[in-house]
Amino acid sequence: MSEPTQTVGALRAHHALMLLPFIWHLALAPLVNEVRWQPWGLPFQMVWQMAGILLTSLVIGTVYRLDRHSRTDRPLQPDQNS
Repeated sequence: MSEPTQTVGALRAHHALMLLPFIWHLALAPLVNEVRWQPWGLPFQMVWQMAGILLTSLVIGTVYRLDRHSRTDRPLQPDQNS
């Protein structure tokens, strides 16, 4: 009895969106380190991180939806193991 195998889909262009949170949190952090503006009485770095969390959630949701959409565009192929 053979075990079912799962194939991993090819990376698509929209997967590059997943780099945005990485760039937001790591690459741009040194640039906002010296900002003294305090929106809503909070340190700017805290507001920056909260905005980054929202950005990350939006990017993950967008990539998820685009993945689901691209999966439904392809015709289903029958399982070759059965």
